[in-house]
Amino acid sequence: MTTRSVFDVETFVADILKGENLSKKAKEKRESLIKKIKDVKSIYLQEFRDKGDAEDGEEYDDPFAGPPDTISLASERYDKDDEATSDGAQFPPIAAQDLPFVLKAGYLEKRRKDHSFLGFEWQKRW
Repeated sequence: MTTRSVFDVETFVADILKGENLSKKAKEKRESLIKKIKDVKSIYLQEFRDKGDAEDGEEYDDPFAGPPDTISLASERYDKDDEATSDGAQFPPIAAQDLPFVLKAGYLEKRRKDHSFLGFEWQKRW
């Protein structure tokens, strides 16, 4: 969990839920969360202090951010390719009867959800 997430959770639990109508059990859980967040902040004081300085006007740099790896770049390219094909710009729509190679042809049998006296009936679809 990043320090930003901890600040967001603390804001939600301490400030936003403060004015809400909570049951006794929910209030106890709220107080427990606030106490646990304060414990975490006291244990990792230096990280939160550094993060607090960055929030004063600077953008927070992710400590795990590094140069993007080749797998991520390939994944991004693949995602962009998916987006391009989803709107049909790359391949125009083709009618089923105009497809050049039909691998399977025939009819489909499908169970009908009709509970009749004779049991399950079958519906043939062409």
